[in-house]
Amino acid sequence: MSLEDLLTRNNELLGRNNELLEALIDAAADKAGGEPAGEKPKTPRTRKPKDEAKTEGKEEAKTEAGALTHDAVKGTVGEWLGEFKGAVLFDGETEARKGAIKAALAKLVGKEGATIADVPAADLHRVITWLDKQKAKDHGHGVGRITAPPAAADEPESSDDDDI
Repeated sequence: MSLEDLLTRNNELLGRNNELLEALIDAAADKAGGEPAGEKPKTPRTRKPKDEAKTEGKEEAKTEAGALTHDAVKGTVGEWLGEFKGAVLFDGETEARKGAIKAALAKLVGKEGATIADVPAADLHRVITWLDKQKAKDHGHGVGRITAPPAAADEPESSDDDDI
């Protein structure tokens, strides 16, 4: 049997398998009182690229009505704040970002020490817009960084045991 014949046979069997699965799903939907699977739009499942997975949180931040929720915005800002938390060396980026978000919230709300909970629901989109600008902005230390990365000179010197 040639390779082409094997591929043709494989495609036929795969088509039959799909037909049987659809019939099984239709039968289960009928028992559950739902819509049959044949009426649903068919879209293939694929893995999401990493960039799309990162922006998924923003999409989940919106409710069905399209409005942002305070919890969703807190989660999005929290991800941005925690980006450098696991750094081995002290990196002042996290503290700088905390200061920047506090200053932005204070300016938006009009009071010192403002939190995301103080932002009116109608203005939550402004927090996300500000955050997107911060991620794309270059403060002179690279795109998205507010402070300079720790220098290699700040790392502790290795011991003299290397000379042995």
